[in-house]
Amino acid sequence: MPHSLPGQGEVIVWRLSFSRSPEELAQAEAVLTDEERARADRFLRVADRAAFVLQRGTLRLVLRRLLGVPAARIRFTVGERGKPAVAEVPGAPEFNVSGSGEWGLLALAASFAVGVDLEAHRPLDYLELGQKVFAAEELAELSALPESARPAGFFAGWSRKEAFVKALGLGLYFPLDQFAVSLRPDEPARVLSVRGNRALGQEWSLVDLPVAPGYSAAVAAQAPILKVRRCEVPDLRTLALD
Repeated sequence: MPHSLPGQGEVIVWRLSFSRSPEELAQAEAVLTDEERARADRFLRVADRAAFVLQRGTLRLVLRRLLGVPAARIRFTVGERGKPAVAEVPGAPEFNVSGSGEWGLLALAASFAVGVDLEAHRPLDYLELGQKVFAAEELAELSALPESARPAGFFAGWSRKEAFVKALGLGLYFPLDQFAVSLRPDEPARVLSVRGNRALGQEWSLVDLPVAPGYSAAVAAQAPILKVRRCEVPDLRTLALD
C-alpha cells in the first residue's frame, strides 16, 4: 500500500470491493460528515447506500494516510461543473472516483487532473444506445465488430469516454458525440479526436484498467500518464489505524 503521494506523471488507482463486513461499513461511516450521512440516507437501495458510504469513507481514509490530516476533517469543494477537489490542504492530489456493480475505483494524481470510470457489463441494445452516446466514427467501429464482441467494445468505449469527460471536469456540459475514442478492447485506449481535431486528441492519455471479469474501466488525463500504480483497499479497520 502506498504511503506517498503520486509522483510526476503517475496515477495511483485503488480498487475497492463493495463486499465488506458490517464492521468495515461502520468504520467508513464513522469518518463521514453529517451532510454525507444525510446524502447516504437518501439512497433507496441498501446496496447503493453501502457503496456510497464505503467509497466516500475509503477516500477520506486514503487521503488521511497520504496527507496526515484527520479523515473526518478533510473538506471537499465542488467546481462549477460539479467536479470535487480537496479543500485547503496544500499539496493535496487531484482525485476522481467511480463505482459500478460490486467494485469501486479511486484514482489519485499529483500533477494533472484525472478522470476514472468503471462500467459493469450488462445486456443493452448496444447499437441503439451507441447512436446516443458515440461519435459517428465510434458508432461505425462498433457496428463493424462481430455481434459477440460488441458488449466488450461498447463498454470499453463508454468507460474511456466517461473517464475523459470526468478528467475535463465538465460532465454533461461536454457532449459525448463531440469527441471520439478507440473502441476495440484488444487495441490501446486512445482519444482519437476532440471536436474533429485529431491533434487535440493527441494531448490526452487514456489507459485501460483491469478490474474484474465482466467490467471495463479506464483512467484519463490531459497529460502523459507515465505510470499507473494499482492498489487494493485493505480492511478499512486496518487502513484507519495505519
